[in-house]
Amino acid sequence: MIRYNVDYILSFVDLYNQKSASSPKCKNSYDMILDGGEVLRPNSANMRLFKLRGVKCISCGIEGKYFRGVLQQNNGRYYLCLFALKDRKEVLMTKDHILPKSLGGSNDLGNLQVMCTDCNSNKKDSVIKNQGISKEEVKKNDGSRTSRICHGVYKTSPILEKGEEE
Repeated sequence: MIRYNVDYILSFVDLYNQKSASSPKCKNSYDMILDGGEVLRPNSANMRLFKLRGVKCISCGIEGKYFRGVLQQNNGRYYLCLFALKDRKEVLMTKDHILPKSLGGSNDLGNLQVMCTDCNSNKKDSVIKNQGISKEEVKKNDGSRTSRICHGVYKTSPILEKGEEE
């Protein structure tokens, strides 16, 4: 399975135009098919969040190192997901609701943060304090806050070969 560099994948994400990603390989305005056959949804909430807030877990600090395709069971296609390495094992990076939906939180980018699946599972429906974002800011934020854009990403070739170390 091909592993793709973080900067390379995030270069396709446009924070301000949810219908971008014009490419000859686009199935529609939302999907891009990469050389390895994986589907990239450049303007999904996850991709826009990684571009806006970076690729580090807000809780433990683990950093996403590469994207690779993950099989979606219902349609048999591979979609790109961000992974970090912890003790030489892959850890999926995902979005987390700062103010959980069960407590009235929204799906707006202003209410989302980057978290690894381990920390997200431990957090459940709680609200982590000291994030530098107040509940009032979360409720009114439209996703335009850009103070954390792309911190901690690295620059190498666009595609990392299987087994290659960073």
